[in-house]
Amino acid sequence: MRKILPIQRIGVGETEKQPEEVENVQEEELVATTTEDQAEEFEVIPEEEVISVPEETPIEKEGLLEEEHVPPKEISKEEQILEEGPIVKTPEVTEKSILKKTLIGHSMGVTSVAFSPDGQYIVSGSKDKTIRIWELFSGKLVRTLRRHKKYVNSVVVSPDGKFIISGSNDKSVRIFELATGNLIQTLQGHTFHVLSVAISPDSKYVVSGSFDKDIRVWELSTGKLVRTVKGHKKEVNSVAISSDNKYIVSGSTDKTIKIWDFTSGELISTIGDFKKQLTSVTFSPDGKNIISSSSDKSIKVWDISTGNLVRTLEGHTFYVLSVVVSSDSNYVVSGSFDKDVKLWDFSTGNLIKTFEGHKKEVNSVALSPDNKYIISGSSDDTVKIWEL
Repeated sequence: MRKILPIQRIGVGETEKQPEEVENVQEEELVATTTEDQAEEFEVIPEEEVISVPEETPIEKEGLLEEEHVPPKEISKEEQILEEGPIVKTPEVTEKSILKKTLIGHSMGVTSVAFSPDGQYIVSGSKDKTIRIWELFSGKLVRTLRRHKKYVNSVVVSPDGKFIISGSNDKSVRIFELATGNLIQTLQGHTFHVLSVAISPDSKYVVSGSFDKDIRVWELSTGKLVRTVKGHKKEVNSVAISSDNKYIVSGSTDKTIKIWDFTSGELISTIGDFKKQLTSVTFSPDGKNIISSSSDKSIKVWDISTGNLVRTLEGHTFYVLSVVVSSDSNYVVSGSFDKDVKLWDFSTGNLIKTFEGHKKEVNSVALSPDNKYIISGSSDDTVKIWEL
């Protein structure tokens, strides 16, 4: 699932700008030089000497920032007060994080990251239009996929480990073979940017959410469009599928979460009354809860059967852009515009650990299948690997 920058709607033709933020990070970084189909070894360099080596096949950067989003202004303290659901108070001091590696290779911001189901590979998508496949333990760049024509907003790996699914500003959903990098299918039908993609637990169906306000369900093997789901009033920023294949959840800039029947596409319920747009939604592994993040700086846990708010997690100082739940349901991991990654206890909502090191906003986070590592993708063009 994709995690996006918080946005505000602007008029057609207006140029959007993104704030620049710079600070020092004292960690080891890995620098890669690769061709498209052949990976080379990384060289570990002291932080004061870190450079990013250009690729043999340079990536053409786009002119003006393409559809960049301007984050909404800071809200007042009064506006931060949530009227419903318990707020989980978190300690100011938490365990220190351990940064294992920093993967350098993308030439623009990293928008989405994912693990392969065996935990051996990392997949990252970027505004540089590429998808990159990395080895987790060595940090090697295995290959670079260059088939998208515009920003890659979202990447996921199929549960059977065979495919990478990506969504892009070029309005397409593409399916690649993980083992070879070959393009298998291009799914076309959305009329605007594809912001989020998800794949069913049985690896048979792909779900995509778009700036065109629609959700589309596709058959992976044939690329056939199964149905189009309509109901959101603004762009669909995030989509997810429940572990039992019964439900789709979507989060939108229209400030609602919607739950849909996977088979029929019918709307089951709407969770509304948000003050800010939804940036990321996901299911707990048991399918009983929905976890959401938004530009109100919070993470919320919902009971799917009642739609009631179970708890609110607060601790980030800026918009929360991405949220995931561990496979054992013990942890929640979040990434934020405040540049931090945070680890939370799912059952209590307590903050366990804060991971600091990115120079810009963290757009996407993922947990390894064995729940030992966190990866984060940032607008500082890097992917970081953290030890849990």
